[in-house]
Amino acid sequence: MNTLARVLDAESYEWLGGHHPDVLDALEREVGQGRSPRDIKQFVMMHTLRPELAQRCYQAARHIKRQMEE
Repeated sequence: MNTLARVLDAESYEWLGGHHPDVLDALEREVGQGRSPRDIKQFVMMHTLRPELAQRCYQAARHIKRQMEE
């Protein structure tokens, strides 16, 4: 299900860009500094108590990391 995971990750990236562009900018900086998607998800959950946002950030961070590696 690699293809589906990639599509879902990209969808979360696009969703954050449309709904929370400042969060997306911060995610790009954090991933660029070496933060893992899992660490980002935990951080967002601890600070917001919003599991849906934490999952979106996790998926978007995976997308960003993948783009940086390609």
